[in-house]
Amino acid sequence: MTGLRVLGKLADLLDEDLALARHLRAAGVPVIEVNRPDRAARRRRGKTDAVDAEAAARAVLGGQATVTPKTADGPVETLRLLKLALLARDSAVRARTQATNQLKAVLVGADPQLREAMAGLGRAALGRRCAELPDPDTIDDGGVPV
Repeated sequence: MTGLRVLGKLADLLDEDLALARHLRAAGVPVIEVNRPDRAARRRRGKTDAVDAEAAARAVLGGQATVTPKTADGPVETLRLLKLALLARDSAVRARTQATNQLKAVLVGADPQLREAMAGLGRAALGRRCAELPDPDTIDDGGVPV
């Protein structure tokens, strides 16, 4: 492997690492997958990024690491991204539900006049109406703007 440049180590092929590997391959830079050294060797030599990078370089130069990593750009990657999008959507729905429940819980102990004004509003209308309320820091105890 003449002219081999070891640029660094990609840890556990996270999304950022996959993007970097994809970019390097597109630029014609060979990308080789190196397995983590065995635990006993890591304990003997230390557990630092510098030691791990050196071990990876030695594995590539010594011919022990020759595997080209997955490209992560086919239908399987598309499904993985779709699954991540669905998980993000589910998380957003849970957060919206939690915020609505907290708002309704606050309204239970609010001034009766305010509570009645908010009664019967749907989730979106309730959120809009609450956003239109004046900032409590800008009104005095008598309800007059400061």
